[in-house]
Amino acid sequence: MIIQVIAPTIIATFSDTSGRRPAYFICFVVFIAANIGLALQSNYVALILLRCLQSAGSSATGALANAVVADIVTPAERGSYIGYSFSGAFVGQSIGPVIGGILAYAASWRWIFCFLAIFSGVFFTVFALFIPETCRKILGNGSFAPPGSRIFLHPVFSSSRAEPTPPPPAEENARDGRGIKLSTLLLSLKLCFSRETGAILLYSSLIFASLATVAAALPSQLSAKFQFNDLQIGLCCISTGVGSCVAAAGMGKLLSFNYHRLARQRGITLTTDNHPTDLNGFPIESARLQVALPVLYSNCAFPVGYGWILQKAHNLGATLTFLFFLGLTATATFSALSTLFIDLLPDKPGAAGAANNLVRCLLGAASAAFIIPLIGATGAGWAYTIIAGILAVLSPVVWVVLVYGEGWRRRGTEDVVEV
Repeated sequence: MIIQVIAPTIIATFSDTSGRRPAYFICFVVFIAANIGLALQSNYVALILLRCLQSAGSSATGALANAVVADIVTPAERGSYIGYSFSGAFVGQSIGPVIGGILAYAASWRWIFCFLAIFSGVFFTVFALFIPETCRKILGNGSFAPPGSRIFLHPVFSSSRAEPTPPPPAEENARDGRGIKLSTLLLSLKLCFSRETGAILLYSSLIFASLATVAAALPSQLSAKFQFNDLQIGLCCISTGVGSCVAAAGMGKLLSFNYHRLARQRGITLTTDNHPTDLNGFPIESARLQVALPVLYSNCAFPVGYGWILQKAHNLGATLTFLFFLGLTATATFSALSTLFIDLLPDKPGAAGAANNLVRCLLGAASAAFIIPLIGATGAGWAYTIIAGILAVLSPVVWVVLVYGEGWRRRGTEDVVEV
């Protein structure tokens, strides 16, 4: 979890200046190599170190995915794509225990890492052959190819593949200073302390952390209540994953619908190409948060019911039902808030994703560490009631963004993006 905080900040900011494909190449190579080493490893210290290396390779890809969405999708459609992007992480947490349980049960734990190395190797091949560069600091709006030094990174099969052409002067200036700069790295930290972006980061990370408490405690709770083995526990995680999939599909469409509705009300013409829409004068906070708030308060309520059902009812069906709705409401709220966060930083999507990952993983690690001792001290019912209370008490920070966010942007007080 510590590496998950550090690595995305470096890789995602590197991608903002040097391109998405080079950043993805680094992540894939590190992740595949770490998994091969883990599959062959018998030394415990080396196992832990390779797990850190594995985390460094995998954790930045979420921030990169959101950066690619920001590169190629207009704000009018961004909600749907961000939902799909985040659902991958949530669904992975659900199906991973199932696959891991099957592999460990049928073969050995080493085959978990063999599977990851093979699966990611196949995906890396597909990525290298077909996925083009999308970073606007490298390609502008896609009208010219990367410089000759980057030609080896072009996908083999892509309609956007072309001979290197000199960029316009304005774009050439925009691409100066490629690589990782200290000021670029510090941007991710600065985003955490600005008014609007800091408030969004705080609450979206609390949503993620609340779901992390469920995932962290679920194995021990199911084992104690129902005497389940690892495979059965993994199958129960599917319920949360299904809820996340439903949220990704439904919330994205609602965000896009509300964006278009507010645009029509204000007589704003939306672009249909890949150029980003100018958000000056557009109530982007309202477009995202009007949809998010009802789901947000539903997400405050479900942990209470889940905790007391887990403690008192001894009913697997009710437990799985609450897991479904926890996955649905948490993913929907998190997707809406994260979409707004990226909307506010269209020129720094990599840094935005890294900042999101930074706060999310810190709170997620802390919540996963304290939930089992908290359940031991208070019981599951009161533990998750406390978590729901924290979410409810801190929810006014989202209302503050809804009421004052547009005014802050108009007055130019959110100048943290100028680095």
